Amino acid sequence: MSPNHHLVFALLTVIAASLTACAPMRERQRATPTTTAAVAPTLLPKSKLLAPFQLSETQERRFSTEFTLTNSGRVLKLEAMPNLGRHGAQTMLDDGIMGVQALYANALSPYPGDISKEVVSDMRFRPQLVHTNWNGQPRDYVLLFANDRLGYGATTADAARYRSLLGWFYCERTDIFYKVRCYFPMAARKEELENFFLSLTCP
Repeated sequence: MSPNHHLVFALLTVIAASLTACAPMRERQRATPTTTAAVAPTLLPKSKLLAPFQLSETQERRFSTEFTLTNSGRVLKLEAMPNLGRHGAQTMLDDGIMGVQALYANALSPYPGDISKEVVSDMRFRPQLVHTNWNGQPRDYVLLFANDRLGYGATTADAARYRSLLGWFYCERTDIFYKVRCYFPMAARKEELENFFLSLTCP
């Protein structure tokens, strides 16, 4: 083998060894979950109850950022919408509530209209809208159920897989409007979801 061949072979060996050493590091970086404290501290709301959750996904949209966090079968989707102003936040809240009401109004009967007025949904799975004040600030949320794909509209025991809370609140100081979706196991009590949502405060 010529000296040049020896040099090329040595270089290839070094490169291969470097790639092999880096691969496990890249795998460890992907496998290591990110804690909520290390991510977007100016966007995520605060709560001691967020500590056990880990960030699994971040979606940047045109006008918002949505964080998905998980913890032992519990899923949170926190969408932060900055720079709406109080009027814009109120509009988003009204639209969100109307959307839920419309979704479940269409799910009540298999034949909407004059053909049949039979309600086929289980009353236990109807959404419950709550308006409250928490520490002097209005809080609005809906208690409802979600299917296995985290979709709303589940109105029967066969379809419901998660107990859920869909809530909204506005932080005037930072001008951020939050849409919060909590998905907890069916065995969870509604008070657990309510306490979690009400524990969230402005960043």
